[in-house]
Amino acid sequence: MNKKKIFKFLILAGIFLLPAFFIVILKQGTPSFFELPYFGEHEILQKEIGGKMVNDTIHYKVDTFSFTDVDNNIITEKDFEDKILIVNFISGKCPNDSLIVCPINFMEFKRYVYDDFVNDIDFDDVRILSHMVNSNDTVADMHLMYKHHEIKGDKWVFVKGMENAFFDMELGKGNPWLKKDSFYGNDKEAYIITLLLDKERHVRGKYVTALSPDITRISKEIVLLLREEYFKKND
Repeated sequence: MNKKKIFKFLILAGIFLLPAFFIVILKQGTPSFFELPYFGEHEILQKEIGGKMVNDTIHYKVDTFSFTDVDNNIITEKDFEDKILIVNFISGKCPNDSLIVCPINFMEFKRYVYDDFVNDIDFDDVRILSHMVNSNDTVADMHLMYKHHEIKGDKWVFVKGMENAFFDMELGKGNPWLKKDSFYGNDKEAYIITLLLDKERHVRGKYVTALSPDITRISKEIVLLLREEYFKKND
């Protein structure tokens, strides 16, 4: 057999054997992959399992909350049961009239997050919850945002209410509710931060919404959460 025939044989063998190889690997156990961190304070408790004392980590999670949406409906944590939740702030106005771009970088957020999953069946369990930042933003402002940006359905909810429900916590570099925004001059650093919550309302992602690399990272990390959930259910 000449070298050319040997080469073709090896390629064909690889095509047929590679899928079988991965099936065997997957059957050996749950594959390992990068797991998102948990943000916020946590508590370590000891409990007995099989006669041995082991540490059990209790991670911070967002408790109850209540907001008002664009139709003056009351929105609570119960409306997002069994949902992955993306939380941030938006505004119909910039904090400084001289700024050309609003701090949330709204159009990029819509393009790389909302538009990326709104019609994707794999993301049916994902919702966005955005607070209107300014106290003078009205329900009419929220309706205008929906109409102008062609936001449809229930996957992105605009609300007003107890703004610090998600952000009044330590996120690795201090509490964004207690720090001034150094990017654009908002009163709170929280106004330019997006958080990612898993279905148990643990905070699993933190992103500066004014930065394009952070925005494009959100959908990718949602995929990691979905994979994590799948393997937990099928473990």
